[in-house]
Amino acid sequence: MYSLRTVIPPYFNTLENFKRLKGIIRLFIQFRESKAQLLKGVEDSEASPPSKPRTRSPLHDQLHQQFVNLFNEMNSTSKKPDTNVFKADILLAALKSDSYLFQREVRGYSPEDIAEALYEMFVL
Repeated sequence: MYSLRTVIPPYFNTLENFKRLKGIIRLFIQFRESKAQLLKGVEDSEASPPSKPRTRSPLHDQLHQQFVNLFNEMNSTSKKPDTNVFKADILLAALKSDSYLFQREVRGYSPEDIAEALYEMFVL
């Protein structure tokens, strides 16, 4: 089983938050590229009927918390911290296999293009 430590090296915690966000997005995309079948299998096993809430893997939960923490740091003066949970949800939705593969295969974006676009969406 994979944990967040498998994807994100420990030294990332010493970088400033904007660089960490960009780095984590890039590292996860690299991980997604190299482990596409594994991640697809995990996501498929998490699927549930639309009437029931989706279950999540420990890796998803760890990555979600990492993104929420980063958004909290980046927006420490925000009056609506709950939007950071929403941002993390949307970012992870964009990184799910179906969304990611649509961007790669149908739209023709490279992994670098996707990483940069996601970063810009959440920072600019």
